[in-house]
Amino acid sequence: MAPLNPTSASTQPTFRFLDLPKELRLMVYEALFPSHHHDDIDILINNSRNATITLITPLECPLSPPILLTCQLIHGEALAVLNQQYKQSHHRRTIPRLILPARHVTRLAKYGGPLDEILNWLQFACMHIHQRRHIAVEYIMEDMLGRNVTFNMSLRELYWFSEVVAGFANKAAQHMREYPDRYVDSCMLSRFRYYWYMF
Repeated sequence: MAPLNPTSASTQPTFRFLDLPKELRLMVYEALFPSHHHDDIDILINNSRNATITLITPLECPLSPPILLTCQLIHGEALAVLNQQYKQSHHRRTIPRLILPARHVTRLAKYGGPLDEILNWLQFACMHIHQRRHIAVEYIMEDMLGRNVTFNMSLRELYWFSEVVAGFANKAAQHMREYPDRYVDSCMLSRFRYYWYMF
């Protein structure tokens, strides 16, 4: 039997992460622990132009990222970045945000439009915060199909829209449970929506 030849992988040059300057290693850790997830929803506002609604949903802090298990030096550096990103300014970093393009805001904010749909589910989630009830993606999609509210989306696009909105609304409700004194109640949200559309 012929002896085994060394694999090509063993002859390839290796990359030593600790040879990088500390500043670059810290940038790698920051990229490994994102604190927010951005979802861009493209809405058709006329026959030739789309508008984008951006939902910024906070991410949960990872309990034990694998990189912490590599060595003591990397553990110390990465843990410091992790603590800075998830523990400092916790209230500000866990607020879900919604961004609208200014030039299309009047079209997106019309009654029965996509922004109204997002606010509907946000209000629904906030009304059930004490029950700790999460909105299921299938529940949103089934409800929208039952009301024939699809915004000209395919079924796949509508499922993705429902998934993004569910995550956004559930995270907002969780934040309201953690900081109840910083929010108005759902009745105030209803009045805000009413005056917004009257304006």
